Amino acid sequence: MHPWYNGITAPCVLDQKGGVIYMSITNKIKQLRLERRLTQEEVGKILGIDSTTVSKHESGARALSDVDIKKYAKLFKVETYELFMEAEGAERVEGDAVNGE
Repeated sequence: MHPWYNGITAPCVLDQKGGVIYMSITNKIKQLRLERRLTQEEVGKILGIDSTTVSKHESGARALSDVDIKKYAKLFKVETYELFMEAEGAERVEGDAVNGE
């Protein structure tokens, strides 16, 4: 299975029980921001973007570009792939969600 990416949901992977895990990068960005006790305004200022853009990234209302992903990874001192790792609120789906089985 080839991973796919739509700007909001990360590639889906199988957990050890064979269930598909959809990992939301938006949840992970918000989680990392809150863990570091940063406001959306502070993140925006550091990244050189408006706080409303940060809010839209976190809510999924605005897709993240590759450049955005790299900026967030650098800010939070994580590798880009870590932004796609399961975050609190990730949706777990049993079976083959891609083919609807």
